[in-house]
Parts: sequence; C-alpha cells; structure tokens
Amino acid sequence: MHEFFLIANFRNVLQHTFCLKGRSTRRELLGFLALPWIVYIAVALILAIIGALGADQSKEFVSVQLFAALLFFSSLLVLFIPFFSLGVRRLHDVGFSGKWLLWWCIINPIPLFMACNALACGEPFMAFMAPVALFVWIFEFLLPANVAAGVALALSLIYLFTNFIISFVLIVLLLTSGDKGKNRYGAPSSFSTNQIS
Repeated sequence: MHEFFLIANFRNVLQHTFCLKGRSTRRELLGFLALPWIVYIAVALILAIIGALGADQSKEFVSVQLFAALLFFSSLLVLFIPFFSLGVRRLHDVGFSGKWLLWWCIINPIPLFMACNALACGEPFMAFMAPVALFVWIFEFLLPANVAAGVALALSLIYLFTNFIISFVLIVLLLTSGDKGKNRYGAPSSFSTNQIS
C-alpha cells in the first residue's frame, strides 16, 4: 500500500535525526514542517466545534484545550533536533554550511523562551520586549538604573535587527531551490523522487 507522502517524509526525517551529512530537498523541509501544524489545526478545529456546539467552557473543556496546546508545543520542542539536522542538510543542498543555522540557534534560546513565557501569560506585546528584559536583567547589576535601561534598549535594538537579518537570510536559503547535481556536500537527496512518483 502506498504511504501518504507527509507521513513517509516525516518518518524519513525522524530516521535521519542525527545525520548532519548529505542534502535534503525543499519538499522534505516543507513536508516535515506541515504535518505537526496540520494535526494541531485539526485538533484546534475539533475543539472549537465542540466548544461552539454547547460545551460551556467548563473546567474540563478548558483543561482539554490547554492540554492540546501544551502537547503541541512540547512536540515542537521534541522535534527541534530532527528539524535542526534537516535544516543543516537543507543548507547543504543550496551549498552553504550548517553553521549558519547553528548561529541562529545560539542567539535565540533565552529570548525565545522569555517570549514564549510572555505569550503563555497572555502578554503578546511583552513577547517582543523579551530581549530588552534580558539585557536589563544583565546590566542592572553593573550600571546605574537609567544607564542600564538605555544600554539595554540599544543592545536590544541591535539584537533584534541582527536576528531579523539572520532569520531572513536563513528563511531565504532554506526555501531556495537546491543545487543541480553534486556539490561539495554530496549528491542531491533522492528521498522525494524515489518515494513519490
């Protein structure tokens, strides 16, 4: 029986979780990213329909909604390592080193965690201010309060600008079509063409 492409693609990426050599296609990346979101949107729609049909926002129903969101975000954390290795192989496909993705991963965890915490607390504006809060927290012990706030704001703006540039470049590289034929990272990935006709 012919397996659905997204599931086959997802399984292939998971089988190569710790493989940082070789190349991966754009189709593999988009397929891997699509499956968790499709499942999450389907579950969210089912919960929304149940809620609209008369579930009275009881504690049990709200608990189920919270559990579904928590399960989705924890699955994204679990899938980070396969995504990272897939991203490295994807960068190899366009002829770039995987170190580009490593730099992005180094500069983002703490502000990203703080932003997720702010979103979880229902403060979307504070999610954008997470880098400022991080820099204020670092400099408040070293400098007077008014100087620390100015330095933190300046460093945060520099951080946000560079992070935006790095993220934009990475997105463009990840979505660029791969090199035709062999490059210094090997032959093109054959999973998509072998698996799906």
